[in-house]
Amino acid sequence: MPLIYLGLILEFDLTRASHPSSVKACRCFPFIANSSGPQGLRASGPQGFRASGPQGFLSRDSEAIIMKRGFTIIELVVVLGIVLILIGIMLPVIGRSRESARLLALMNTVRQDGALIAMYLQDQKGIYPLVSTIPQVAAMSWHHAMVNSGYVERLRETDPTGFDIDGMSHITMSLCMVYDPQYMRKGYTRKSPDDGTTTPVYDRQVVYPSAKGLLIQLCREGQSTDQRDISCFCCAGPLVRTPVGMVDGSIVTGTREDFAPSGEITVIDGIGMPVYSTWGGYLEHDKSK
Repeated sequence: MPLIYLGLILEFDLTRASHPSSVKACRCFPFIANSSGPQGLRASGPQGFRASGPQGFLSRDSEAIIMKRGFTIIELVVVLGIVLILIGIMLPVIGRSRESARLLALMNTVRQDGALIAMYLQDQKGIYPLVSTIPQVAAMSWHHAMVNSGYVERLRETDPTGFDIDGMSHITMSLCMVYDPQYMRKGYTRKSPDDGTTTPVYDRQVVYPSAKGLLIQLCREGQSTDQRDISCFCCAGPLVRTPVGMVDGSIVTGTREDFAPSGEITVIDGIGMPVYSTWGGYLEHDKSK
């Protein structure tokens, strides 16, 4: 009789084993029968196992405990290495995305400012804005003429990003549009453009409208939590790509080298900076015609 009961137990055990999802553990104990059927089986195993029918074949006390363990040092190092690799891959992508977004925003600002100057020219018989008799002040303060003429209500509208950084516009009009070109030739420069006075320049005087720059962000200021970085279009340091508004209203994006047709940048007494103070003034061009 005990042998028959053992056979029944083993058969039940194998049946449960064929369904792993319903089996937590499988153990077999020697037993003796104290009744006439399997309902009264009493095991003599170490846990005092009792059988109460097929559904209760394994008691909770006799189930095997699956030990859980934590990560090993090697596994943590591997995971950390993978995370660092992913960060290294993503950072350049994020940086390029931010730079593309910055260029797009700046391009829209320059295009808008070019449209403002175009309206100003129509109302002022084609004369570029003159708000000062000092050439460089006139070039950098062109946006004051937009407010004075009612094209915008506030200066901030001409360069929202610049005003958010330090309260001023970073978009500069070319000095060529307010300065006599005879002082923008090699051998005829003054010690400083501000030694002279502004000269009214008409839009019809510009010889190469599609190749002469009108508006540019000469320097870009970025502000981090602990320091301020400044990158300039000209004329030293790393090359900086920036949108340039041309006289004809088009937008061309490039570095200072892209706006130096001769391939050489020579600055004397403040004259010779691509776009801003081009040699020859409004009579010359900043890119290939």
